[in-house]
Order: sequence, then structure tokens, then C-alpha cells
Amino acid sequence: MDNQSTTNLSLPEAVSVPESVTQLGYVFVPLLFILGVVGNSLTITVMTSELFRTLPVSKMLIAMSLSDTVVNLLFPFNKPFMSQLIGTDIRALSSGGCKLFFWTYRFAKTGSSWMVVMISFERFVAVWLPLKAKFITTERNIYIGIAVLYGVFAVFFGYWCSWADIVIDGSCVINSRPAGFEIQSETQPQRNAKSAVRSRTTIMLLSVAIAFVVLVTPNAVAHIVSYARKEEIFETTDPVMVFLREIVQILEQLNHSINFFLYILCSKRFKAGVIKIVTQRKCRHTDAFNTRSVTLSK
Repeated sequence: MDNQSTTNLSLPEAVSVPESVTQLGYVFVPLLFILGVVGNSLTITVMTSELFRTLPVSKMLIAMSLSDTVVNLLFPFNKPFMSQLIGTDIRALSSGGCKLFFWTYRFAKTGSSWMVVMISFERFVAVWLPLKAKFITTERNIYIGIAVLYGVFAVFFGYWCSWADIVIDGSCVINSRPAGFEIQSETQPQRNAKSAVRSRTTIMLLSVAIAFVVLVTPNAVAHIVSYARKEEIFETTDPVMVFLREIVQILEQLNHSINFFLYILCSKRFKAGVIKIVTQRKCRHTDAFNTRSVTLSK
């Protein structure tokens, strides 16, 4: 019985992926990886600057950017073509490494999703309860909320990964089909705020929530369809489901890569912060170069 259940676990490398989808992965996975890492790094830099560090939402955006960066760093190793390029599934170098990989991936992915929920709640309080906002969304409360959420995720995924991920024939695979841990935030009705800054901030953060729903929902639907078909989406050999899986994974990676560009488009203040940081660094490099030139000329 045990041998029968083990042999039914299909390895990701054995799944026939359409050539067109594989080519999409070769293009979009590296591209979104670069955009995501660079964009999230710039977001963290801007949010820790004097212009934004006093905003309550800056702590949540930093936490979300860190989580998105981790997801972007790990995401390529979930793709079959990466194992083919390297020659091995590096997630499966050891049983502990397999569990640690998926613990980190799920921890960061879920943390990013819940930061969208926290941001939506912070905007709800700021818009609908402006007089109570300074007492509810304090810096201390935000730090406590972030710590509690990530603490729960660490314990939950620690237990999950302790039995859910195993190494079979040199590949790291899922040994069960637990219920998904998908979170969708409710969109908040937008009202005119008392200040233009608050209104622009709300638009910027609302765009993040909308992008999350639009880009992550197809992945949730794919998992629901796979569950209804009584199969594991990462182990299916059905060409349609394989094609669907590859497309929704690209959309999911896009969700973890585009927030920085949404901030640029929706917030003049954030854009000004980015320009200020970039120009300051450019001036520093220019001053250092000029100083070095003067020294050499002497």
C-alpha cells in the first residue's frame, strides 16, 4: 500500500510542459526576478528614508517588500527548467533542505499576502476613523501585529513542512494535499480624504490590493479546479492543467515584483523619494570622483 502511494507521486521534471510555455518561463522568470529584487530593494530604501519612515504604513511595506524579495529569490527553483539547467533539483539535496526551502517559501509568500490585509485595514482606519487612527495604528501596534502574524506563520508552516514535503528520486515533492492557505482582502470604498497626501497614499495602497486580487486569484482558481479533479496541481500530467499552472505561476511571480512600479505610478511622494535617493547617490559618486581626481592631480 505504501509503495503504491509513493509511486503515484509524479515528479515535476517528468511532466511534459509545452515548449511555448517553457519559452515564456525562460523570458519572464529571469525578467520578473530582476525587476522584483531591484524594485523591492528600492522600496525598502525609500521607506527607511526620512520622508517615509514616520508613516505607520512604511513598516508594513518594508515587511511586504522583504517577503516579496525572498519569494523572488526562491521562485525560480520551483521551475522544472531550472533543475534541467543546473542538472539537479537543489531543493532535494537533503530532506531537511527540502523542508527548509518550502518552509521559507510559504512563510514569505503568506507573509506578503497578509501584509496586504494589514495595509487594507490601516487604510480603512485612516479613511473611516481618522480621529482614532493615531491610537489604533500606532507604531507599537503595527510592530506587534507584524510579529504576531509572522510568528504564527513560522509555527504553522514549521508543522506543515515537517510532514508535507519529502525527497523522492532526487526531487523535492509534496507528500499530501492539505487545504490551501489563500487569503483575499476586501477592497475598501474610496472616499475623499481630508488631505491630498492621505488620498494619494490610499490610491497607492489600494492599487497593491487590487493587483494582489487580480494576479493571485487565477492561482487560487487553478488550485480549486485541481482539487475538484482529485489531483495535485504540481504533479498533474494533464496538458491543459500544466499549461494553466505555468501561466498562473507567472502571474503570481508578477504579483511579488510589480509593487514598486505601482508605487511610482500612483504616488508622487514615493516617486520624489526615489528620485531624491538616486540623485543623492549620484552626487556622492560624482563628488568622490572629483575629490579623487583633484588628489591625483596634486
